[in-house]
Amino acid sequence: MIVVVGAGLAGLTYAFKAVKNGEKVEVWEKSQVLGSKPCGEAILYNALHYLPLSERERADVTLNSIKRVRLKFPNGLPERVINVSGVIVDKRRLLETLAEVVESEGVKVLRGKPFTRDAKPGRKHCRRLRFCKGHTCWGRNSRTCVKGLP
Repeated sequence: MIVVVGAGLAGLTYAFKAVKNGEKVEVWEKSQVLGSKPCGEAILYNALHYLPLSERERADVTLNSIKRVRLKFPNGLPERVINVSGVIVDKRRLLETLAEVVESEGVKVLRGKPFTRDAKPGRKHCRRLRFCKGHTCWGRNSRTCVKGLP
């Protein structure tokens, strides 16, 4: 089993690729609502098309296109214009849609499950992890192991 920590773009995309590769996958996300972190609403056009979404799903999450970015610097530094090919997305909708796709492939997305290396007593919602030789174990008896985690 593979445990992915965080249900952002990278975590959900990795979970999708891993489950398609025949792995059993769980995604642990500390928040109940995906996309609550206030960053990352602009992504490269090619990155959007790398995600396992249909054209309709991509269109539903896209708010606007970006063709160039104008950078203004303080202290009299010269302004720069950079040509890019990107999109502004509804991050929450994008992550919720991607989570639905990933879950439809058999991945468990566990919301409200923070990751801690060593959960404190009384925090039952955290999983206690013990790092072993080449794999990670969790639970009271450490009987469930995840190979490949650092």
